Parts: sequence; structure tokens; C-alpha cells
Amino acid sequence: MLSIAAEEVQEGEMLQFKLDSKPIMVAKAEGRIYAISDRCTHLGCRLSEGKLEGTIVTCPCHGTKYNMVDGKVVEYVSNWPRIMQKAASLLIRDVKVFEVATTEDKVQIS
Repeated sequence: MLSIAAEEVQEGEMLQFKLDSKPIMVAKAEGRIYAISDRCTHLGCRLSEGKLEGTIVTCPCHGTKYNMVDGKVVEYVSNWPRIMQKAASLLIRDVKVFEVATTEDKVQIS
């Protein structure tokens, strides 16, 4: 379990942490705190270095978008030739979502 101060997580900000030696991203969007894997499932890029719009995080390497609420791929972006894009899309998976419990001053992630 990871425990951090609630004041560390500001609206619209993405932070990097480790949980059981695995990289996770913690972000606050629309007043709620989310925690997902900090690695895109395509190239392993750090999602915390991408762009956050509402609950959607965009991978900084190739532009695929993930929803932090459920970890689902919202939009798959590929630079592969059109004929290979279907095969490439089979390689991308949803990101893992972690359970977040908040109190007035603490955020606990498991």
C-alpha cells in the first residue's frame, strides 16, 4: 500500500510513485484522485509525462489515450502503415487501475 499526503496531489497534475516496485501515476482530475500504471501498454512510455485532459491521459510517445477511471484505451494512435494498424492494435491493452481511498489529509493506494 502507498500512502501520500492529500495536499501533494493537485488538480490536473500527474505524479510518479512506486507501489511494490511498480511505477504508478497518481493524478487528480475533476476533483477525484486516480491511480493507474505509469507505463503505456504499447511502448512502455511514462504516462505521467504525457498530457492530461479531464480523466483522459495521452501517452507522450505515440498519442494513445487512456481513461483513468477504468484504464480503458479511448483512442489508439499508430504510426504504422495502415495495413499493419489492425495487427498493431492487438498489441495495446488497457492500463491497470489501482484502488484509491481518500481521507481529508491522506490518499491510500493499493
